[in-house]
Amino acid sequence: MLAILVFLLCLSSILSFNFDTQSPIIKQIDKDVYFGFSVAQHILTETNNAYLLVGAPLDSTVFNGEVFNRSGAIYKCPVSFKSNDCEQIPVDFLSRNSDEGNYLKIFTH
Repeated sequence: MLAILVFLLCLSSILSFNFDTQSPIIKQIDKDVYFGFSVAQHILTETNNAYLLVGAPLDSTVFNGEVFNRSGAIYKCPVSFKSNDCEQIPVDFLSRNSDEGNYLKIFTH
């Protein structure tokens, strides 16, 4: 019986996830491009600043003056309570064969 209790306690600590419901951080942009479809936290090692990387899979992006329509975009958002302080990260679509309508896919570990 004790072994089962210890196992369940260990399992609950592994499967738990913490959300702050009292003071959530809300980010938004003025486009309907599925902003927030994917979110990851990233810490820049040079400055030790934390950012949220937010995906917008239907957004367009500009690189070297060329517009890539609905190719997807990634936004860098500081961890703050401002809702409109995200900036798009430039992505080099010219180095690969990218056509309109292709989605930008990012995998995190």
